[in-house]
Amino acid sequence: MSIIQVKVFKIAEQDNFENGCGFEGSKSTDFGMIVKEEFSDMRKALEFCKSFDEANSVIIFDGRLEMQRQENGAANAPTKEEYELFRTGKIDLWLANYSCYLTKIERTPLGNEELKAAFPELSEA
Repeated sequence: MSIIQVKVFKIAEQDNFENGCGFEGSKSTDFGMIVKEEFSDMRKALEFCKSFDEANSVIIFDGRLEMQRQENGAANAPTKEEYELFRTGKIDLWLANYSCYLTKIERTPLGNEELKAAFPELSEA
């Protein structure tokens, strides 16, 4: 039996409507791994990854799934009001990049011979 393990990593960059990301004085935050989940199949793993993607922008890149979305300071999608403030230059938003690494894990029970070889100090009942 196999499972699909998903590890999600996040990096967010300060986004200014006029200057975009990476402008002088802008900030970037690497959140590292933010969540790890396991699924019974690839389709369920994809649906989980899509939960971080409101713009339907999931792509396959370098052996992982990548997506981006704009967020407010609380890591939520901006409200209409926040987006209007962003468009008029009154606030900055964040461009969040999510990377989903998928790993197929085969689960195989270990037999007595393997266990005895690994733990010779233990006795067998």
